[in-house]
Amino acid sequence: MTTEEALVRAISDAPEDELNWLVYADWLEEQGDLLGEMLRLRIRLDKLGANDPTRPALEQRHAILESATGFAGWADRLAGCGFTEIRRHLRGDVPRPASGTAERMG
Repeated sequence: MTTEEALVRAISDAPEDELNWLVYADWLEEQGDLLGEMLRLRIRLDKLGANDPTRPALEQRHAILESATGFAGWADRLAGCGFTEIRRHLRGDVPRPASGTAERMG
């Protein structure tokens, strides 16, 4: 099992655990993958209120990263590692990681 497969399996086993997502984001960033930043932004956005003044800029950056990172190909790669629900988790169709699970926001 590769490192990525192990990290994805941890997310798949407990998708509500923010720490698993942040560990994966760290690993992606260590690999030079912008998807790590995108994951961090998604978690941060989920914690912000709808009227937070920083929200528009963060949403814009998230959209840029989503298009620049080849999100669809990445989601397919994760599906190959055993996590088929990644699109739902990153698009808001299911509950997000619980806030307060980890305080390490980049």
